[in-house]
Amino acid sequence: MFDDDDVRALLAEVRAEPEPPLRLDASEIVARGQRIKRRRRVLTVAGSSLAVVLVGGLVAVLAGSSTPEPAQPATPRPPRTSEPAPGIVEEPIEVPASAVESRAPDGPEEVGAPPALPAKKQETG
Repeated sequence: MFDDDDVRALLAEVRAEPEPPLRLDASEIVARGQRIKRRRRVLTVAGSSLAVVLVGGLVAVLAGSSTPEPAQPATPRPPRTSEPAPGIVEEPIEVPASAVESRAPDGPEEVGAPPALPAKKQETG
C-alpha cells in the first residue's frame, strides 16, 4: 500500500499546481436554459397531441367495432277491450234529445244556405 510519506508528497504536488480556470459563462448558461425550456415545450405539445390522437382513435375504433342490432319487425298492439278495468263501475251517459236530432241532409234539395244567425243588439250609449 501507500506509505504516508508518499500520500503527503502527492498532495503537495497537487497543491502546488494552479487551479483550473472556471468555465462558467453567463451567456452560455442563459442559452442552455432557453434550449432546455424550448425542448420541454415541444415535448409537452407533442405529448398532448399524441394523447389526443390516441384517445380519438380509440374512441373511433370502439365505436366502429360494435355492430348495431338488426331492426326487429313491428309487432301489432293487442286489441283494446271495451271492458272497464277491474274495480271501475261504469255509469251510463245520458245524451239530450236535441243532440241526437241533428242529422245529415237527405239530398241536394235540402242543402241550402246556412241558417241565419240572430242579429246582434246594438247598444246605445
